[in-house]
Amino acid sequence: MDSLQLIVTVFVALGVFKILYMLLNKEGMNKFIKSYYRSMYNKPWLYHNIYMALAIGILYCLRKYGMSYVEIVGAVAFVGFMINAAFTSYPREMFENLTLDKLNWKRISVYMIIFLYIIAKALQEIFLTN
Repeated sequence: MDSLQLIVTVFVALGVFKILYMLLNKEGMNKFIKSYYRSMYNKPWLYHNIYMALAIGILYCLRKYGMSYVEIVGAVAFVGFMINAAFTSYPREMFENLTLDKLNWKRISVYMIIFLYIIAKALQEIFLTN
């Protein structure tokens, strides 16, 4: 099993475990979510750095195993639309106070730079590669 297959296997196992736990133990899942968000609220930079390191590591693995930037952007679009579809199940009040005024621009800038780089590389693959 190569490193990308290992990452996917762990990701799938965690996803299945999370869905089963959510369906079988709602109260336990609610406690876990509250604890997770409380911890993330208290240490946002720690979580941000962990998630960004994982994202960059997975991007490296995807490129190492031959996935093009165009394919990566396509996969990101798929996941993004899946997440947006999931957000429709939340109550409207959850999103009413979300504005750019409350955004942490330092944290989002790292994400934006990496994402713009991936998009630029995808466009380069589309238009500048024979």
